[in-house]
Amino acid sequence: MDKDLELSLKPLINGEIFKKGSEEYNLFLTKRFDLDTPNQPWFVVQPTNEHDIAETVKWCNLNKITFTAVCGGHDPKSAIENGIVFDFSLMKKVVVDEVNKTAIIEPGCLAGDVENETSKYGLVFPLGHISCVGATGLILGGGLGHLSRSLGLSCDRVIEYRVIASDGSIIVVNSKENTDLLWGLRGAGFYFGIVSSFKVELQPLKNIVVATYAYPIDKIAEPLLELGRLHNVYSDLQSYSINLSMTGLTVFAIYHSETITEEAKQHCEHLLSIGSPIPFQPMALVPYATFQKTFDSFITNGKYYEVGPFLKSTINQELVDVLVSAIKTHPTQSPVIILTEMGGQVQNDSYRTSSCFPARDSPYHLFFSSKILDDSKRDEIIKWTDKYLNSLKHQALCEYANTSYETHIHKIFNEKQSSDKLKQLKNKYDPNHLFNPSIKF
Repeated sequence: MDKDLELSLKPLINGEIFKKGSEEYNLFLTKRFDLDTPNQPWFVVQPTNEHDIAETVKWCNLNKITFTAVCGGHDPKSAIENGIVFDFSLMKKVVVDEVNKTAIIEPGCLAGDVENETSKYGLVFPLGHISCVGATGLILGGGLGHLSRSLGLSCDRVIEYRVIASDGSIIVVNSKENTDLLWGLRGAGFYFGIVSSFKVELQPLKNIVVATYAYPIDKIAEPLLELGRLHNVYSDLQSYSINLSMTGLTVFAIYHSETITEEAKQHCEHLLSIGSPIPFQPMALVPYATFQKTFDSFITNGKYYEVGPFLKSTINQELVDVLVSAIKTHPTQSPVIILTEMGGQVQNDSYRTSSCFPARDSPYHLFFSSKILDDSKRDEIIKWTDKYLNSLKHQALCEYANTSYETHIHKIFNEKQSSDKLKQLKNKYDPNHLFNPSIKF
């Protein structure tokens, strides 16, 4: 890249620019979560505000330079060969309005940044399963997590986006301005601009009720089938987080309540009567922000292959058989298979009509995650993943933008009406396909 061209950006912004080969550049390459992706940008831009983002987008337009943006670095699409990367590490403010129960979230925040700040006020915004994931990417794709059944998806509680459009202009998107784009950003937020801040609704919640149970790998069929049976029976306040690994099945029974009610007790203790569980952690009232850090020590950055669809139906015998076979035949000791429960408020009619999120009727999201500890095993891991997901293809409803390598929009948003509407929005707000150009509309 022409050095003079690079220097021409510096006077336009207040943020930092890290050139290839610099110490800061090399540090940036190693701090993203998923390191198994080509990631050699010409340089890294660290904006300090939305003006910096807007000016850099204008500069990229003028000089015909591609770009991408990164927060936590879980999504392979946040890496780039050549071009430039926006690194939002300097934009991590969370501003809580305790009276109106809202918060402004900047694009560099991890989920834990949001949870730590809102918890000071006894408030919560539904995010994912871990605190180290980037909040921005999670929200833009919809946002599944431990509170999905009780509070809906992350995107359901975003009431305003500030967006840097493809021409570098700053547009406000809410229920009164650019309302067509509001629908598109809720579930397909990667494709229309760079979000410089989110305004979100908060809900009162300090603690949740949690109990943890473990089952050995040869004893997981009975509890899994029982969890599948229960899915349509219990209330929106109840959910289970389901994790399979080489050592067996771990189930977190979660109840959305500030106190241990009788229903909470029944929910959390029900699994004691199913199979032969090991009570790994007895029922307790746990600060929500603390619970969200439960998995962090087990999920460190490195090379990963991660993918998974939404399912059409609840847990059944065929699914259980496939998952058990998959775990037992993995080429390394690294797999984790996660079933995230949907339903409840995810199916709220007002959320359904106000967003493009494609999988409201899915009972579960299925996620295969393998850490690539040895590069020589990469192809085997990919083949293993593809083999078992292909065997479940008839049970899959659609892809999830946050956990898919799919490049065709109609395969992520499986309803033609939705994909056609998204194509119209793309042509209106990003006619030159600057944002996520690999996605075909």
